[in-house]
Amino acid sequence: MIASDLALQSGAQSENAEHFLLYCSIYQKHRDDMIYQLQQVCMTKYNKSIPISYRLLLSPHEDLLSKNQNATIKDILFQFLSNCKRAL
Repeated sequence: MIASDLALQSGAQSENAEHFLLYCSIYQKHRDDMIYQLQQVCMTKYNKSIPISYRLLLSPHEDLLSKNQNATIKDILFQFLSNCKRAL
């Protein structure tokens, strides 16, 4: 099945990276796991939560996050992609 077919199955008009990462209902379970892990990582040194966003997933260079947190965000994203088991 190709990406656009999957998007139509989930009720979307078309699929793009943001839809796949944050909204596609087909991958909700994997996304819930990813979001939970990200919420644990995305706490600043001031004990504030950084919002989970498309930008954060693709370019995690928030000034309030450490290099270790940025690397962990990338690892969590790659695990999500692996868990989805689909060709991109």
